[in-house]
Amino acid sequence: MDEARSDTRSVADKQEAFAAGPTLPLARSLSRQKLASGEYVDAVRYLSAASQLDRDPAAKRRYEIAMFEAMARGMKGGDYTAAQVTRQADRVVDQQGVEADALLNVAYGMGKVARQSQDMTLYEPYLAKAFAASEGTSDEGQQKFRDYLMPDYLMYVKHDTDAAVAAKKASLSEDWQENSKELNNFAWWCYENRVNLEEAEEYALKGVRLAATDAERANVLDTAAEICNARGDCTKAVELIREAVELNPEREYFREQLARFEAICVHARK
Repeated sequence: MDEARSDTRSVADKQEAFAAGPTLPLARSLSRQKLASGEYVDAVRYLSAASQLDRDPAAKRRYEIAMFEAMARGMKGGDYTAAQVTRQADRVVDQQGVEADALLNVAYGMGKVARQSQDMTLYEPYLAKAFAASEGTSDEGQQKFRDYLMPDYLMYVKHDTDAAVAAKKASLSEDWQENSKELNNFAWWCYENRVNLEEAEEYALKGVRLAATDAERANVLDTAAEICNARGDCTKAVELIREAVELNPEREYFREQLARFEAICVHARK
């Protein structure tokens, strides 16, 4: 905060000053601004410059992690490919003296990358390294991270689907079966991992009934529609997502989903 308040020039002025004479404070400031505004390519560029300008070896490791996180976020918008993000992940995990915190962060990010690219084999090696490095940790933050990632670890490293589903259920609140958001959380996890889909559909539909608002109900309907489609019932998926559109007509995403499921049904009938 003190560093940010020390230079109150506009972003444009800072960029002009950086182009004229790169400095570490400017690189750090501009990288933060670009991250906050979702300009991930520029964020990585300024982080890379900061890494070159900073003489602290420990700081250089943090820049590599920050660049990985920026690239992983940027992949969703097409700024980076899965291969590019994976190469940056390797730059982090292959560093000398890399800490368990960094490995857990990379594993979390690579889970998102793997799901976006629909290639879960990208995930396994980073999960395995993170759990090996943090085994027996007494650090509360690391333990929370391990608990969060445990269902995926059991699924993709231990290849134990039943244990993974049980771990996911155990990670939810005690009353999760009566909580629309928690039911949706569990159902979506099952959908993402293509496991336990029959039960996931039941829980998603229960979440629809329990939802407190139209917007929340529409979100859970979207989950239920995805699960039905994954189970081969595109007709039911269309019915569910059409209801979501009626409940939340302002959200373009639901209309796009409706068009997508309708197209799947047309193709299935041919």
